[in-house]
Amino acid sequence: MFGFGGRALALAEKHRWMPPNQRKDFAIIKALAKLKPEDCEISFLPFNSSQDLEERRAQGFSKSGCDAQWQMIQGQFLNVSIMAIPCLCSVAPRGLAPNTSQEEVA
Repeated sequence: MFGFGGRALALAEKHRWMPPNQRKDFAIIKALAKLKPEDCEISFLPFNSSQDLEERRAQGFSKSGCDAQWQMIQGQFLNVSIMAIPCLCSVAPRGLAPNTSQEEVA
């Protein structure tokens, strides 16, 4: 873990002797005071909107997106968040957020 979130969590863990609310406030303030960008390289597959997918299907392309190219960004970042949202399962039959769509992702 790195960036603001990782540093705040690490600081909170080091000060477990403090009461929970005080420890959380302390960790956030100290992490903010020491926040600095880190040089890193991020590789990802670009997101295709549902409009792009509909256009590709109309032109006869497959839905799988196998032709997607990995993109790479290198630079200084204050924070990098990575989330994996699981597919439908018995615990969440409609998914974790059934009323949201991929267009709402920033």
